[in-house]
Amino acid sequence: NWLADHFQPGNHLLTHSPSGDFVLQPAPRYLFISAGSGITPILSMVRTLADQEQLTDIYLLHVCRTQADIPAAAELQQLATEHVGFNIEFILSQPDRGEGTRLTLAHLAVIPELQQRQTYLCGPSGFMQQARAWLLALGLPAKLLQQEYFASPHVEDVSRETQAVRIQIAEYSFSGNNQRDLLTQAEQQGINLPWSCRAGICGSCKQQLVSGEVEQPQAPALSASERAAGVILACRCVPLTDVVLK
Repeated sequence: NWLADHFQPGNHLLTHSPSGDFVLQPAPRYLFISAGSGITPILSMVRTLADQEQLTDIYLLHVCRTQADIPAAAELQQLATEHVGFNIEFILSQPDRGEGTRLTLAHLAVIPELQQRQTYLCGPSGFMQQARAWLLALGLPAKLLQQEYFASPHVEDVSRETQAVRIQIAEYSFSGNNQRDLLTQAEQQGINLPWSCRAGICGSCKQQLVSGEVEQPQAPALSASERAAGVILACRCVPLTDVVLK
């Protein structure tokens, strides 16, 4: 709440432009799957489609605990009433009445033309891993599936013998080690690199690796093509040898 508590009219704020890959793509039909606060970006997409009068062939499955936990429930129900092509299902684990359930393969198997739907998936990591496996098993092409993480996947702690390395970032050069991530080591030297989440999710700390070897765990903000091109995330990347970044 820092902005709400401290920012005043007349203050200036330096920001980056919007970024990320979890954006609405033009498509004839959509499937949205969310759990908990994972519905937040999906709500924006649904509202955009409503504004554009494109709620024509859309399925939304949202998983949460109770009816009271459904964000914007009245708004979504109203949109479903006004647009016959907008189909929503709330999957409750702790409903006020009856037995609770969670997302299952059966929920997905009955979606018509599933294999042709541009699909957006957002929620806890374990939830998304299971949903992704089911979707691919049902024949959804991976290229039609987009995921948004709000927590970084677990990364195992790998022990290694401490080794000194030389780190060069643009015009800065300093001695570091093979234990800490590049962002932390740069900050310890007074070098300010861009960052936001420090969890490999936002992509704000992307750097280009010119030379050297690094340990770069899988992270949502880095695509396979970027990894192949030598793009690294300073907040998640540990140098294993002398490295040069630009």
